[in-house]
Amino acid sequence: MVKVDDRIAARIAEAYPCTTEWFLMQDLRLSRRTIDQAVARLIKAGRIQRGWDDVALEITDDERKSRAIDDGIQALLSGYSK
Repeated sequence: MVKVDDRIAARIAEAYPCTTEWFLMQDLRLSRRTIDQAVARLIKAGRIQRGWDDVALEITDDERKSRAIDDGIQALLSGYSK
């Protein structure tokens, strides 16, 4: 299993709170760049937004939360390389 450092784990947790454990338990080789790109794509698409402290990422509204999580999974997996 690939080790995910605390900063990457925190970014996943902030961006995709319902899927954190899934990502940490899977054997996915997600690089920091892949996660950064996925988060940037989701922010640009308006799915998530940066918090006032520029660290926390929040889903823009509850109704779109599950859709944002689905999009987040797809964005991360599209950057996955073996």
